[in-house]
Order: sequence, then C-alpha cells, then structure tokens
Amino acid sequence: MENCIDFYMSDLSESSYELFWSSHCYECFYCEDCPDCRNVMFSKDCRNCLDCIGCVGLRNKQHCIFNVQYTKKEYETRKKELHAGSYGAVRGFLQKVEVLSKKVPVKYMRGQKNVDVSGDYVYNSKNVKQSFEVVDCEDVAYSHNIAWNTKDCYDYDNWGLNSELIYDSVSVGENCRNVKFSFDCWPGCSDIEYCLNCHSSSDLFGCVGLRSKQHCILNKQYTKEDYFHVRDKIIAHMKDVPYVDTRGRIYRYGELFPPEFSPLAYTEAAVNNYYPLSKDEAVSQGFLWREISVRTFEVTVPAQDLPDYIQDVEDHIVKETIGCIQCQRVYKITPHELAFYKRFTIPLPRLCPNCRNRERFKQRNPLKLWHRTCECEGKKSKAKGQNQYTNTATHTHGAEPCPTEFETSYAPDRPEIVYCEQCYQQEVV
Repeated sequence: MENCIDFYMSDLSESSYELFWSSHCYECFYCEDCPDCRNVMFSKDCRNCLDCIGCVGLRNKQHCIFNVQYTKKEYETRKKELHAGSYGAVRGFLQKVEVLSKKVPVKYMRGQKNVDVSGDYVYNSKNVKQSFEVVDCEDVAYSHNIAWNTKDCYDYDNWGLNSELIYDSVSVGENCRNVKFSFDCWPGCSDIEYCLNCHSSSDLFGCVGLRSKQHCILNKQYTKEDYFHVRDKIIAHMKDVPYVDTRGRIYRYGELFPPEFSPLAYTEAAVNNYYPLSKDEAVSQGFLWREISVRTFEVTVPAQDLPDYIQDVEDHIVKETIGCIQCQRVYKITPHELAFYKRFTIPLPRLCPNCRNRERFKQRNPLKLWHRTCECEGKKSKAKGQNQYTNTATHTHGAEPCPTEFETSYAPDRPEIVYCEQCYQQEVV
C-alpha cells in the first residue's frame, strides 16, 4: 500500500481511502470489495471499473453514477455537483449506496477462483471448509485469516505463508510445519506442541521464548532419545490427569490453552472486534477482563464542530485535539493526513481511529454460516416490494425457482438478495 489511509484487508493499492477488501486500486475512496478499480467512489462489489460513483455489482464499467450509465461529459458535470468534500454529502452517498446494495443480488460468498470451498472471503483456494479470509490455501478447515500457499491445516488462525499441518494454533506461520496447540511461533518452526513465542526451532514441547533450539521440554534441553521418551510420558499424564479450569472445563492433551492462560485480556485482544461481549458475558466464559487505561486530554474542538467541507479547514487543525463523536476520546489530524484529505477532497473524519476501525468491522459479515437456498425464483428474486430484483438474463433453471443450496454468512433475516454462484454470474458477471 502506498499513500493510503484507513483500510482493512486491502493491498497493492495507491492513493486511496476507506478501502475494505479491495486490492490493486488507485484513487478509490469509500469502496468495499472493489478490486482492480481506478477513480471509483462510494461503491460495492465492482471490478475493473473506472470513473464510477455510488455503484454496486458492476464489471468493466466507466462513467457510471449509482449504476446509471453516462457519457464522459455528463459524468464529469454530475461529479462536480456531488460535493464529495462535504461530510454531510458523504454520509448521504453512503446511505444511498446502502439502499442500492439491497436491490442488487449478492453472491452467497465473497470469493473467486475456488474449488469446493465454503466460508467467506475465500480466494484461489481448494478444499476449504467453513473458513474466512483465506487466500491461496488447500485442504483447510475451520480457519481464519490465513494465506499464501498454506495446506493441510485445521482450527488455525492468523498467518500461513508456506506453512502446513498446523492445528489449533494462533499466529503461527512462515515456513512452519506440524505445529499444534501453539501461539506466536515463527518462522521455520516444526514438530512443536504447546509452545509460546518460539522461533526457528523444532521438536519442542511446552516451551516459551526459545530461539534456534531442538529437543527441549519446558525449556530444558534433552537428547533426541530422552526427548521423545519424556514427551510421551507427559502426554500420557495429560490424558490421565487433565487440567480443570476455574469454570470446571476439562483440558486433556489435544486442547489449546484455556482462556485464563491468555497473556491478553478480552478487552485487549482482537476477538472483541469479531465477537463483542459485555464484561459479565466475557468473565462468565472464562476470559480475563482488564479495564483499558485511557489518558485524558482536553478537547479543543468537538468533532461535530469541524467544518463540513474540507476546503474550509484551516491548517491549524493539526494542533487541535478533536473529540470523537462516538466515544468522546480525543484524536488528532496529522499534517500528512490533512494534506491527503485536501488533495483528494475528503472531509475530516468525525471518529477517532479506534471507532473508525470498529465501524469498518461492521461492514463484514459474521464468522458464521447459515444453510440457505438461492433466492432466484426464475424471472425475479424472492424479495418482494421495492427491493425485488428482475433478472436480466434467462437462467439455466428457467422460470422455476433455483434449487441450489449453500452455506452463507448472510443470515436468513438479512435484507440482501442472495444468489448462488451460477445465478449471480448470469446477472452480474
């Protein structure tokens, strides 16, 4: 990424703002799932588009505004009338795109170039089951946020990169092999179990913080023969005398560390972005809870008092402490940010970075799947009323409802029109 601000799971882009799962973009702003685009704003699910504003589900298009085709001259004229540098106008654009997105079919899962996969945001993968945010993987199940030539992994979170045979582990990757029940072990680790923060090591059991070691148990060095003998005795003992946590849950050999062993409290870990819980809920499930200490600063400018239009913002704003309209904590605008916003006519953010990140997370579907049937009913979508979609092509199932079933992260009560891949391709691609 180069000269980009406020983005999530996006790469190889330049001079862009508020990207969500969008790669290879140039001067794109407020876009979600819009790879290979240039000069695109306020859009969703667009690919290889140029000079488009407020569009949903377009491919290889140019000079479109809210899915309406214009000539180049008409487009330039209407673009000037949009006043994208106004905070109020931006909020209006985002709301209008949200309404439009409920009238255009979405594919049951985000992904492409896959073979036999289920989950969401899965790309260039094969035999992937119930996994999310997975790229270039094969034979993977129940995993999240892994990528780059990763194979034969199960219950695995965060990383990958030429790794294989990883089980029930977190933040393990970069040429790792046969790692189980471990956390933060990289690179080139192999044949290790129940380890924390170990690097470039092999044949470890229950070790912490080792570098370039082999045949160690609880950080003690053993010969190769003794290592396997003692390791087998410990595993047998773990099965016969399991650990019981404070809530009475039993942990035998084969289970990851209980949450009470976590070095991070629930409030400090990324999990609260995906599964937000109250303090009582988190504690009742055995998670640690630690109130985050926040330094207090005087608010010199409440966010609601910021100028609506970016060109009305004066340079001294970089010296002000701004009060977030959501959490009331302060944040600042750096000189680089201000120059970026003015260059691309983007209004100042009214949320602090943490709240912006939380809002970004709300765009993603939950890490959960529901069994559903394609909502294409022949000539139209299942949705009734103003959101009903009329198909533009004759589908293979004709005038009859599509019988295709699938697992999707779109819950049944969601308003989106959810199509199977074939119906979606016949309409959108």
